[in-house]
Amino acid sequence: MENNPAAATTNPEPDDNDINDLAGARIEEYEVLAYLDSSSFNVLWLAKHWETDQLVALNMLRESSNRQKRLVQADNWNKMTKLHSLLYHPHIAKVIGSIDSSGYKISVIDYGSVAQDLKKYIADKEFMDELESRLLFRQVLSAVAYMHKNHVCHGGLSLSSIRVENERLFLAGFEFAQLFNSQNEFSKHVGYLGFMAPELVQKQLYKGTDIDIWALGVILYNMLCGSAPFTGATREEVFEQIVSSEIDMPLYLTEEAVDLLRRMLARDPRDRIKMNELLDHPWLAIECDEAIDIHLPSRPDVVLQPDMDIIAMLSGFGFDPASTVKALSSKEYQGPAKPAYHLLKEKLEREQKHNLEVKPSFITDNRDNIDDEKPLIEL
Repeated sequence: MENNPAAATTNPEPDDNDINDLAGARIEEYEVLAYLDSSSFNVLWLAKHWETDQLVALNMLRESSNRQKRLVQADNWNKMTKLHSLLYHPHIAKVIGSIDSSGYKISVIDYGSVAQDLKKYIADKEFMDELESRLLFRQVLSAVAYMHKNHVCHGGLSLSSIRVENERLFLAGFEFAQLFNSQNEFSKHVGYLGFMAPELVQKQLYKGTDIDIWALGVILYNMLCGSAPFTGATREEVFEQIVSSEIDMPLYLTEEAVDLLRRMLARDPRDRIKMNELLDHPWLAIECDEAIDIHLPSRPDVVLQPDMDIIAMLSGFGFDPASTVKALSSKEYQGPAKPAYHLLKEKLEREQKHNLEVKPSFITDNRDNIDDEKPLIEL
């Protein structure tokens, strides 16, 4: 995982002063097997369930030494885990559960969807032609488009937030995910070095969907060119390139690829391609018979008689019950409450179908204002 914006490289090993010496340890029902990856705010461990031998990844919060910041981190972590758990898509890493005990805050993720990150995959391949890049990029684009349709922006897209398993991509790394409505502009300037949009670097207000599309452009450039579009010896040099440097487009790229990259990496977000245009861009259809499927279930425009148990559960995500009921009854409503209701309803229906526990242990009826989320990394 890319480190915080102040650093340009990943951590090859965990630091000595955090949760780094856990191989062989037992945490709840899991035995820790090996270190996988780390960033400035989390550490990823391979583990197995001690009864079933199921392999999982334990995504552990790396806590700050500052008490107040620690409380903010814990609050963010709980909200991120809840939010991630509702998303159901073939190219989004699956959350199996969460652990909030024994001194740890952990999200338990299906290991098959976090085995290798896209950065290592690209490095090992050395070269990816446009067809291979297109087929893989369509997968991650489908996942991000699904999130946006559900009024969730990722906020931390990078090569390391995309995992690869047998030519399939899985989106992970939801540390900066946020709910949004059609008018939301955010002021939390968080992200990964080299993937941050100009409006983040310049500490301007921004839309979460716009910064996701910029980061997707950087990811696609890496896939097509085998290198990053913005590099430098220092953080300031990288930021300067993001804001003002001409982006080099190799001569071997097709005209359609160059057009797509330039539109995704437009520095003014008003000129940047929007998701509906991006999904229909001609480059994405070359040698592909079908349009990109974002795997969004069919949902009614309005819900006049909602399940009040689900309404109560959503209060644990910060949704006011009366406001949620009102949103569900409106065709014009453009915000996160309506898709959140459907996401939770769909999740519970899947669990009932598979004879699983209907109410996940981390969903409560307590109010928890998800819109007050504080950044884990701030410029």
